[in-house]
Amino acid sequence: MTRFRLLDGLRALLAAAVLAALIAGVPLALYALAGSPLPPTCPTWANSPTRSPTATTAPSSSPWSRTSAGRHGPASW
Repeated sequence: MTRFRLLDGLRALLAAAVLAALIAGVPLALYALAGSPLPPTCPTWANSPTRSPTATTAPSSSPWSRTSAGRHGPASW
């Protein structure tokens, strides 16, 4: 009976080691192959994509420019 408990304990330790290797090894391997997913510097407001003039203005041919805000907006609810 003691021999089976010892084998079960060793099997559990081996499973824990394999799981730890997978949890730590996959991100480390991806970092080694593809590099860091984070940008090298933090973006500032000056170079933010939402600050560009093309991102804030809608084209005049947009279907949203032809809808009535009074009929579809929260003020008419």
